[in-house]
Amino acid sequence: NALPPVSPYTHTNTQTHHTAMALSNYEQQRQQNIARNQELLAKLGLLNGASGGSPLKKAKPVKATNELPSETRASTRLRNRPLPPPQPAAAAVVPSKARKLVVLPTRRSSRARTSLRTTYREDSSGDENEDEEDEEEREYDGDKYSGVSSDASSPSASFKLASQPVGGPGNSSKNLHARVYDLHAQHLGRHIPKIGNQAKFAVMKAAAPAGISPVFNRMSGIQEWQNCIMLFVNVGGSDYKNIFGPDGTTMSWFAQATQNLNTHVVQRLVVHGARAAGPSGGSKVQVPSSLPLAELERSMHPGEMHSILLFCRLPDEPYVYLGRLALVSVSDKRLPIQFVWTLLDHPALARSAPFQEILAGAKQT
Repeated sequence: NALPPVSPYTHTNTQTHHTAMALSNYEQQRQQNIARNQELLAKLGLLNGASGGSPLKKAKPVKATNELPSETRASTRLRNRPLPPPQPAAAAVVPSKARKLVVLPTRRSSRARTSLRTTYREDSSGDENEDEEDEEEREYDGDKYSGVSSDASSPSASFKLASQPVGGPGNSSKNLHARVYDLHAQHLGRHIPKIGNQAKFAVMKAAAPAGISPVFNRMSGIQEWQNCIMLFVNVGGSDYKNIFGPDGTTMSWFAQATQNLNTHVVQRLVVHGARAAGPSGGSKVQVPSSLPLAELERSMHPGEMHSILLFCRLPDEPYVYLGRLALVSVSDKRLPIQFVWTLLDHPALARSAPFQEILAGAKQT
């Protein structure tokens, strides 16, 4: 009696039957847990819909992979195509009030722009090399002045007494007394040798108290001291015509374009220039009607006499000290303000060769 052959599927079917029974028991337990959780969520008001609603679906697990992300496929034709040019940034929206401010370039005379002539202008030398000046050229020819309209109204129509600037280091020239007597005795009508290549610094050093190196604005042609004011002028151009009178006793000089009769240094020049003219000459000084000279005289440095000293030079030359100035007239009808000075020391200068060279250089322009 041979045993019947065992089917190859018998063991497998039995395993499947037991697995199905186990899964059925697990599924029953799972459904009970889901029902209990649904009931709890319904009581807490966290269940959308009725308490018997369908349970929340379990999120599918993300299949882990060790593969690196592959490069996105791109057409070889697109890959080799050149990038488009960058687009300009969108223009910012400017408020209407801001659009009213228009900055115009500085007006320059076409004649002066193309001219090779040197100019007679206020000195504004730099710190390291005073002979290599890089100053905005000003042009004065009759009634024309580049940079300021010829019909500019008087900036001093409403006069006010300027307050004296304060502050600065102790060795600032504004806080020092210049040695005017020594300058007069040693340098009148003579060149003041440069220090290195610095012409203006040599003058300021010669005037300063012994052992002091003065601090000053090297870009300005007006240098203030406690007891005097120095004017530095370059000679050598035709933009300022007839800057010296025919006999060299008078000189026409122009202040800076930003200055008016309410500027402290201008008021100081007027007051002490009028005092230098003396009682008889002072009464003949011509000033604008808007400038109350008597009030200035009473309120600015009463009883003091501050000398106004003139230094001129030809291009690349050291300065020549031309002595003291007295005021003849001042006009603010147009900017810059125009002063006319008398050279008080002209009798002594008449015998000075450097002074005659300065006059010759001015007449050639």
